[in-house]
Amino acid sequence: MVSNITVLIGSPRKGGNTEALAHAFIDGAKKNHDIEVISVADTKINGCTGCNFCYADESHRCMHKDGMQEIYEKLAHTEIIVIATPVYFY
Repeated sequence: MVSNITVLIGSPRKGGNTEALAHAFIDGAKKNHDIEVISVADTKINGCTGCNFCYADESHRCMHKDGMQEIYEKLAHTEIIVIATPVYFY
């Protein structure tokens, strides 16, 4: 069975633990699934300004024309979302 899986990697640190763990998952999953990998750190995403434009717009799109528009489109066509994000402590 082939599924569409989108993996969002949230760490800005290339080759770090988060990316290594994500790629371990990807290596196992790509044998039976189509994988789309998105590095969130490499994508320009503006923060929410609380303007409520998305509530007034019929399509509920954000006024910011940034990298999230492309991510939303990919997520709309995926069956499984995997989020890999670092957990910092100390």
